[in-house]
Amino acid sequence: MYDPSKIKIVKNRYLDRDYYIGESYNAIINASIGTSLENDKFELEANKAQIAIQAGASMITDHSICGDIKKWHHELRENVHVPIGAVPIYELALHNPRFSDKEALEIIEEYLERGFNILTLHSSVLKQDLENEIIKGRIIPITSKGGKAMLTRMMLTGSENPFYTRFDEILNIFKKYDAVISLGPTYRPGSVVDNSDKEDDAYWIEINRMSRLVKKAIKYQVPIIVEGIGHARMDMIPFFVRNSKKICCQVPYRVMTVSTDIALGYDNVSSAIASSISVLNGADIVTAVTPSEHIGLPSSKDVEEGVVAAKIAIHSAEICIKDDITHDIKMSEERSRRKVCQGSIREAIFPQGVQEKLKDNDMLEGCSMCGSMCTFIYRDKE
Repeated sequence: MYDPSKIKIVKNRYLDRDYYIGESYNAIINASIGTSLENDKFELEANKAQIAIQAGASMITDHSICGDIKKWHHELRENVHVPIGAVPIYELALHNPRFSDKEALEIIEEYLERGFNILTLHSSVLKQDLENEIIKGRIIPITSKGGKAMLTRMMLTGSENPFYTRFDEILNIFKKYDAVISLGPTYRPGSVVDNSDKEDDAYWIEINRMSRLVKKAIKYQVPIIVEGIGHARMDMIPFFVRNSKKICCQVPYRVMTVSTDIALGYDNVSSAIASSISVLNGADIVTAVTPSEHIGLPSSKDVEEGVVAAKIAIHSAEICIKDDITHDIKMSEERSRRKVCQGSIREAIFPQGVQEKLKDNDMLEGCSMCGSMCTFIYRDKE
């Protein structure tokens, strides 16, 4: 029996194994890469992808907006062996902001031909939004480049969103390629002030539109993901995640979230807080947020730090979800056995990072902080 709450991406010539997303599976990490006007060097983005995977990402999404994107996608697909996603409207709108319905469907098929497993489509923003002030009262109106591109296209042409009106045809395309749709939000909150539980809030209007599309996808048995919550107060996160999943038939829910607006330079920390609460309440995919979020294009080190923070967030939540502290017990036992706070680097959430810190700071293995005040030494003398 088809279960829309679970997705299986089957091993093929690009993927090293089967990948599972959704209910009853561990939450996974998505890492974002891609060229921008500041950086059109694909080799740097390829390096970021590999670093993200080494740090714990199980999915990569390309957001490239310049350079020879088609050639880059071929190289990316040949060299990255985890599920890869992309946002086709970027390339489409850059070439022609007035793109036709036909071109919209063609770019989807072209991207799936390139070997992408997951495509983000901004299907839930409609022409009526240009007139009915859906975002009235918000400090940050919209937070999505793809959503903005679709709004611009509708404004320029007067035509409705083809990702919405032609959704049945789109489902047939995805079914042909055994690929996954990810519904991208245009009205994800961009400020904790813009969180709202009111039915007429832009986020909830969009989630209900997504729900209609999700039900169509379920009918066609096409796997679908809903992307949601952005900037969110900690006390609002459970409501956002649980109700979004309930409205959207419990399909996998993907977050890219932070808990405060003022963590510039440290948004990976803010995101880890928000992501942990999100996973605890049912989120299935965490998009890693780097320290450079809201500042500029992330470095390779930023990407690594974002993924590790997301990994910590997921592990912290799953301790509670599964009541499984096996790895934590091993670390504590090693600390007790070796009588040193470092315990076992092997049991650390990212051993490579620990080794690098020891080397970069000229530290020795073993605690150098407490000296003779070390509690393990005190216990020995007892």
